[in-house]
Amino acid sequence: MRKGFFQTILLIILLSQICQTAYTQESTPQIFEVTKKNLESESPVFALRMFNFASDSLKLSKLYIQLNFPFNNLQFIRNRDTDDDLKKFRSDFQATLTISDSSSDEIEYKRWKGEIFASDFKETKLEEKYGFTRNSVELKPGEYNFKIELKDLETQRVSDMEGTVRLADYFSESFTVSNLLFVNSIDFIEGAEPKKDNVGLYVYYEIYNIPKGDSASLEYKVELVNGRVQQRKVESFASVGILNKKYIIISKETLSLNFDVNVTVHYKDDSVSVLQQLAPKSQQKKFVYEDLKESIEQLLYIADKDEIKAIKELEGDEQIKAFNQFWKSKDPTPETNVNEYLNEYYRRVLIANDKFKGFIPGWKTQMGMVFIKLGHPSYIDQPLEHAMFEPSQGLFGEKRRVIWLYQMLNRKVVFELFGSDYRISNYNEVFDLLSDDDIRF
Repeated sequence: MRKGFFQTILLIILLSQICQTAYTQESTPQIFEVTKKNLESESPVFALRMFNFASDSLKLSKLYIQLNFPFNNLQFIRNRDTDDDLKKFRSDFQATLTISDSSSDEIEYKRWKGEIFASDFKETKLEEKYGFTRNSVELKPGEYNFKIELKDLETQRVSDMEGTVRLADYFSESFTVSNLLFVNSIDFIEGAEPKKDNVGLYVYYEIYNIPKGDSASLEYKVELVNGRVQQRKVESFASVGILNKKYIIISKETLSLNFDVNVTVHYKDDSVSVLQQLAPKSQQKKFVYEDLKESIEQLLYIADKDEIKAIKELEGDEQIKAFNQFWKSKDPTPETNVNEYLNEYYRRVLIANDKFKGFIPGWKTQMGMVFIKLGHPSYIDQPLEHAMFEPSQGLFGEKRRVIWLYQMLNRKVVFELFGSDYRISNYNEVFDLLSDDDIRF
């Protein structure tokens, strides 16, 4: 009935994202729970996701398993078997899934190998870059124990998780809704509209157990992390039978943002809501879009006033588009989904706000400005790991002075306390570094 469906599934991680699926209807519990983790820092740490649909036979419950793991958690080696510039480095891994029943009897066992590739050595060390592997099993509806392992085949290091998973009986008497999945094709849906150039992805889901010809309604919202609704639609439909296939079109413009998808289906006096939370991969990414106005102001150190003014004068989608276009122009690896420049810039802004906050936000202070422009100093009066960002106090109460040394630049920045603020006292010696519309990595 759905031949080739699994091959169309593209379960992806967006900007720094962690996926979770939740139901608002109490009769539809969370699909899985992790009860034990063995994720060592030097082992291939991974995130586990599970998704539940009806099986192709319509009699069993189908479980999709996906493991996501950052590149910097795996050991890469030079890939000498290809001339492809995007596959210069390779990492080999092995995943193992064991499913057992309540009596601890093994009822399903799968082991499979995979590989991921990187274009250069720098990419292999990125925590923002993710690889993934997936598989599926078909089981009777019910609750099971699982254990999932991920092994780095180069180092032989292993991480694992254990827990319980509950598979729904999608063809019981009451109507219900599957999990939400991202797919890059909806060719398996009869009568689906052909893919257009502006389509980024589709969100696919299934509605079960509404008798043929009965009327129902649904509402979906695609909501940005700042609370603004990017897409919304309410529609009624007549059921085609026990299985109704539905999808949402996600535009390429929306795909470049951080968003959640919420689907609510109403039938007679019942309703089921399914939320797919696409959280950013990193705290700084969430921080960027939670207060876009402030994030635009924070471009001060890498954009001229006219550029910032032009973005601020726009509104809504046009402002977001211009903001994203600015960062796209700064992206050192535009062929990937990760903008290392943006991630590093706002990481420094977050640190500056935490370390140098006072009467004004930390990023606006001179210490904050230097930290954002030049990054971590090599020394602060003494080794960084000892001094951190704390100023030194003279023995006899003389004016406090803080010196940041940047060995790679062969420069130092000297701060002196004026009132309640530390200001640069040797600005003429570092003017060229601080006036550049770039940051130092």
